[in-house]
Amino acid sequence: MNTSILSPIEKYRQLKREIRKGQDILIVGIDIGKHSSVSCIGDTRGKIYLRKYKFGNHLRGIQDIISRAEEYKGQHRKSAMVWAVEPTGNYHKPVANHLVRNGYRVVGISSVTAKENRKTLDGGGRWRKNDPRDAFNILDLVRQGKMFFYQENPEREGLKDLLKLRMRTSKSLSSFKARIRNNHFARYFPEIDSLYPDIFNQDIMRILKHCPTAEDIRQLSYQRFLDILTRKKASLKHERRLHEVWQRAQDSIGCVKHSGVNLTISIYLENILQLKSQMKAIDENIRNFCCESRDYDLIQGIPGYGPLLAAVIMAYVG
Repeated sequence: MNTSILSPIEKYRQLKREIRKGQDILIVGIDIGKHSSVSCIGDTRGKIYLRKYKFGNHLRGIQDIISRAEEYKGQHRKSAMVWAVEPTGNYHKPVANHLVRNGYRVVGISSVTAKENRKTLDGGGRWRKNDPRDAFNILDLVRQGKMFFYQENPEREGLKDLLKLRMRTSKSLSSFKARIRNNHFARYFPEIDSLYPDIFNQDIMRILKHCPTAEDIRQLSYQRFLDILTRKKASLKHERRLHEVWQRAQDSIGCVKHSGVNLTISIYLENILQLKSQMKAIDENIRNFCCESRDYDLIQGIPGYGPLLAAVIMAYVG
């Protein structure tokens, strides 16, 4: 079969079949570290040619281990070569992606599977963190065919990064929600909490900006309070709610306002506006990433699947 016309996933499946059939393939297991990595070179038939070789995570170091692997492949007449890594955060990506870009077959090893396999190799001793035997453990799992498909995909990685950034931004917004509800209003206007389930309601934002405590509201007439919170004529329902807020402020048991409240609230509001702007920009970038693919619209055609869930599926499932 002409392997040059096979897709990466088909090449991976073919490799797995070859390993199961016992073909003579060179395996390079790499235990990735932050600044350097340890490799172990052997084959599918149980031979070990280089048990522990340390190299730096830079171009010269990777070229060094590639040269050694190619030397063993030619010297022992291996039909093929495969590189295996155990994903460790982001540290494995530069090494693995460099190998993929240079035409080498790279597979991944599950951390859970690696941990279980250590027990069979340990022999009753203790397996330390960053143990040099980790590279051999990775090699041994490839011999058993316990590996997964690894492919460099910059577009999907970019989409994953955006989704992670969105999640962190969303958590920061939620944190400010909790601070306003549980720290600020709980002290200075506890009676308002039941009126607004959404703490980022426009009324709440204007109250925080102009009259952040019940004490501030008490100093305003109802008409003045209404004028501050409504830019145009309010609906009857909206006006009734605002009147309820004003009325509750008159009898509030909230704490006496101190001089630092206005500064605290202004910083809260500044951060909230900034985070909302960032969230909008992130969502726009996610849409731009996804809209180029027809899959994005197809996934959203599934009942209950919106733009965000469709983007998550495209990033993590493909």
